[in-house]
Amino acid sequence: MPSHNPSARSGLLPTTHYFVSISRGDSIRTAMVRPALLWGLLALAPLSLGVGAAGAGYFALHDTLLRAALTRAADIRTAYEARLDAARGRLEETESRRLIEGKTLEDTVKALFKREARLEEREQVLARLAAATGSSASSAAQADALSAIRAASPQAETPAGSTSELGARAYAPAPASPALDGKVSRLERASDSGAETGLDKRARVARLATSLDAIETGQIVTATAIGAAAAQVSAREAKAVLEAGLDPAKLTAPEAPAPVGGPFVPLDPGPEASAFDRAAARSAVEVATGERLRLVMPFLPFLKPLLGESPVSSPFGYRIDPFLGRPALHAGVDLLQDYGAEVRAAAAGRVVHAGPMGGYGTMVEIDHGNGLSTRYGHLSETQVAEGEEVAQGALIGRLGTTGRSTGPHLHYEVRINGDPIDPERFLTAGQRLARGD
Repeated sequence: MPSHNPSARSGLLPTTHYFVSISRGDSIRTAMVRPALLWGLLALAPLSLGVGAAGAGYFALHDTLLRAALTRAADIRTAYEARLDAARGRLEETESRRLIEGKTLEDTVKALFKREARLEEREQVLARLAAATGSSASSAAQADALSAIRAASPQAETPAGSTSELGARAYAPAPASPALDGKVSRLERASDSGAETGLDKRARVARLATSLDAIETGQIVTATAIGAAAAQVSAREAKAVLEAGLDPAKLTAPEAPAPVGGPFVPLDPGPEASAFDRAAARSAVEVATGERLRLVMPFLPFLKPLLGESPVSSPFGYRIDPFLGRPALHAGVDLLQDYGAEVRAAAAGRVVHAGPMGGYGTMVEIDHGNGLSTRYGHLSETQVAEGEEVAQGALIGRLGTTGRSTGPHLHYEVRINGDPIDPERFLTAGQRLARGD
């Protein structure tokens, strides 16, 4: 507490000072504290508190800070090691690529040779399909079909230096692949050509692959064109068959086919099949349909049995019988021509009757297969014998007036499974087919 005494007034002691008394038991001690010292102690108190708090905080956070420092150091070391491993890996990859580069290029060339051989096989498939399409058509239709195939085949688009002569040989049987018979293949010739132009190996291989891509694309287009041409060729024949009242899909060729065989492998390419396989399968179906119709057509009675003009004196259907004067079914058509005119088979087949047959007089009946048969009545004579195989248009007899006839004419019938049908359906369809309608 401040003290005011006489000595203080005399100037020997500070005018103001503080006394601090400390009691301990029965004794009391008093100390005098100068104001400057007191204020200094008070100023140091916050600093002491801050230092104490910092020290306490340091000891409290010491483990956490240490762990964070160690973790950061480990992360830095891990990142460095990762970068080092990546650099080492790139170095090893570069070295490995350099070591296997030659082998990879060799494998690529081998794959190109295999692909060339596969394209050679496809070329032969296309040649056979095109040949079958042409053989199933008339000369005019064959020319149209081959023109359509050639127009669709991108021969002119094959790049320079092509490794295949597909465009020049697409319609004739191709020889065995040179890559398989030990001769210098077209790939090798193209590779040599690339070497002469100064291209490196990789550039030559890339050019060969591009060339084979163009060839494969051309084969797909050609296969599609062959199918379209085959469908075009058989369309007129199928139309004539339908007009005659028959189902083209149900007709089979009566002739025994040449001996064939082998395991059954269904031609049903799935979604994973190549574009060429799918196009070739569709074309094969069209070609097979056209081939079947080509074999069947000669056995269908589309040919007129009399040459030249032959008016119809009595059509198919109900009429008044010329002898009895009563309604009756006329099972055929009566065709007029001179006595002794040549009568020809409307279709190929086997003669099942040749001779007298009641009201038909002298008659020839021919079985054409598929349930079809034709009858030729009132003949003056026959030129065939029972069991004989005759071709379409073959001479089978001569027009006459035998049997129930009022004068020279040909009674002509067409029967399906024994039932008579109107022959003019076939005659009209045959005339349209001959005109190319």
